[in-house]
Amino acid sequence: MFVGYFRDLDKDDLPKKSGVYLVYAGKPVSDKIVSLRKLFYIGESSNIHDRIVEHNRDKDWKDGLKEGELLYYAYALAPKDERLLEEAALIYYYKPPYNTEYVDCLLYTSPSPRDRSLS
Repeated sequence: MFVGYFRDLDKDDLPKKSGVYLVYAGKPVSDKIVSLRKLFYIGESSNIHDRIVEHNRDKDWKDGLKEGELLYYAYALAPKDERLLEEAALIYYYKPPYNTEYVDCLLYTSPSPRDRSLS
C-alpha cells in the first residue's frame, strides 16, 4: 500500500527505509487534498528519504511542472528482495516519462524451488 502524498517541501518526512517511491506533478487543492496531473517517475531504494533528497533527476522533474504545480511523493515500504520487481512492474504498467528501464520489458525471475513444488 502506498503512503502519500508528500509535497517537495515536506520530503524530509519521508522514511529512511527500504521501498518503492513515486514522483508526481500536481496542484494543491487544500492543505490535505492534492490534484495529481501526471506520474513522472518510479524508483526504488534502500533509503527512500535519502534517494529522493539526493536524486539527480530532481531538476528534470521540476522543469516538467506546469504553472502552479508542485512535486509530490508517495511511497510503499518493501524489503530488498521485492523492491526491484515491484519497481519494474510499476514502470512497465505506467510507463512514466522520466523512467527508461523496464518501460518495454517486464523484469521476471524464475520461481523458487518452493514455488514450483506448490504447483
